[in-house]
Amino acid sequence: TLAGLMTLEAASGTELKGLDNAWRGAEAYHFWLLAHQQLYNGQVDAALRTALQLRHYDDVLEAGDVYAFLALVGFYSNFYGTCSKAFVRLESIGSIPKDRRKAFADLAMSIFAAHPPADPHSLAEGKERQSHSKGQHDALLNDLVANKDQVCVASGKALRDAPSVRCKTCKHSMIAAELAPQQHACPLCHGPLPSQEGGSRGRGSLKQSRVIEGVH
Repeated sequence: TLAGLMTLEAASGTELKGLDNAWRGAEAYHFWLLAHQQLYNGQVDAALRTALQLRHYDDVLEAGDVYAFLALVGFYSNFYGTCSKAFVRLESIGSIPKDRRKAFADLAMSIFAAHPPADPHSLAEGKERQSHSKGQHDALLNDLVANKDQVCVASGKALRDAPSVRCKTCKHSMIAAELAPQQHACPLCHGPLPSQEGGSRGRGSLKQSRVIEGVH
């Protein structure tokens, strides 16, 4: 199990590359399933935000699947700019057969003949980020933070300054408000979450009051 992987890593006392890769794969498929669940539940903006996160994992997931899903969610959420960039990426992936790439190009033509390739607004949450895009496709990630520990595994949102809970098993964090009232297990590894009573309500530092670590 995922919890077993972390137990083995802790027992060894070393960072094992294989285990790190296992967690990366778990993250990839977790966000993949989460994005689909959000889309099927009609939460199209949430699905788009999580789908953007999937681009970090195009070495684990099939790149064609990632960008095809991103194009789909961009279309349903009326983020035609994001949708257009996903189509551009799809048309440039050499591993996709030419006939399928042509089908993508034809579909994009039909979509953007009716809808200008522009996003209606920014997905940015909270205060403005201090980072800059590095390229055309990296611009899709403007609303995401650089590393996995700053992305909520319950929602795909950026953690920023929101009160959060950190799983002691897999070391991933989630926004407290995104957890169901009676949810006591991590959405990623299903390990037990620390109690939200006490630590988050003490008079410690601001960081300690916002991140529940569950100290023994």
